[in-house]
Amino acid sequence: MRAKRTARPSADPLPGTPAAVANQDGMFRPGELTLLLGPRPEALALLHACCADAACRGRGAVWVDGGNALDPLDLSRRCRALRCGTREALDRVNVARAFTAYQLQAIIGERLEAKVLEASPSLVLVASLDQLFDDPDVDRREARCLLRASLEDLRSLARRTGAAVLASASAEGVPPSEAALAHRVLSAGAHLHGPPGRRGGA
Repeated sequence: MRAKRTARPSADPLPGTPAAVANQDGMFRPGELTLLLGPRPEALALLHACCADAACRGRGAVWVDGGNALDPLDLSRRCRALRCGTREALDRVNVARAFTAYQLQAIIGERLEAKVLEASPSLVLVASLDQLFDDPDVDRREARCLLRASLEDLRSLARRTGAAVLASASAEGVPPSEAALAHRVLSAGAHLHGPPGRRGGA
């Protein structure tokens, strides 16, 4: 899917939608990175809702997929619920998929900023940020370094481009790896949220 260069005015999310709730909760902060910690289904549902809202009412979205999480059918359904043209909306969503931790870090660190500057999206979404870094085939120390680099790159991207960046990571049961992830995010200057509808912290 490619973003059209047609300029569209930025707009607040429709009142009462999940995207509006997220916006009221402070998840959309231009120039800042927000990490959403929560059960994967809930987090991905919110990301899809926010993506649809940005595609229908904003300037589109860039979706970085770290866990094969994007569901085009769900996204289309949400766009129709917002009463916008599905094809036109999906054309304003840029998708980059990674299948290894190294690919994900390369997308975030080397390619993402150029795409954000080109498309000027309302929102940058990173789905399942932590999943590929939990690959047993990747050395744990190296995985931590790659994850830390990705977080730092996302924070720098938000600051340099002024984009609102929302990334999700699983926090089911808050295992030790997630506690460490939360600590790194906070130390990197990102905002930390619990599952949708509830403020979290670490």
